[in-house]
Amino acid sequence: MAIAKEIECWHCGFSVPSHRRDCPSCGEDNGYPNVRVCQTPQEVEALDARYSAALVSTAARGVADVAAAFEAAVARSSIAISRRLATLANLVSDSRASYVSFQREVAAGIRDPLENKFDKVRTQYEEALYPHFSSEIIFGSLTTNDRGIASYGGYTMILKADLVSRRTSIFEENPHKFVERHHILAN
Repeated sequence: MAIAKEIECWHCGFSVPSHRRDCPSCGEDNGYPNVRVCQTPQEVEALDARYSAALVSTAARGVADVAAAFEAAVARSSIAISRRLATLANLVSDSRASYVSFQREVAAGIRDPLENKFDKVRTQYEEALYPHFSSEIIFGSLTTNDRGIASYGGYTMILKADLVSRRTSIFEENPHKFVERHHILAN
């Protein structure tokens, strides 16, 4: 994962910290920090290397056709967020209700982390991936069948791609596993 760097504001040239979307000088929007970091040459090269390695691996194992079918399915996928019915009922019944991140729910005292290995380190890995703006990140999953991850809740919202595409970044695996696999957190 690339270290996010300050950028120069497209409008006034002032330095915009890596975790900020707006310029502290002129207030102009400089894009979503998670998307900006994914577009850095270092991140693009790292993803290309992992993709190339996967293609070589699938070809060597004689399953390149399966990999191609998977790639086509991902291209047709949607973004899903699964939650309990009560959470979704509130969003549907109140036009002023907002869906917020796990971190914001915990900070507001409206949600408690679970006593499991994932929630115990969730703040650490989210902050490692999204320094100083992890509370802004809402996680979803890709779906090819309009079902989300059942362990997050029995009901699924499918996000409208045209409303989230400018602010969405995608991992090729669960971010918790990504952090472990790439040794992003110190042991």
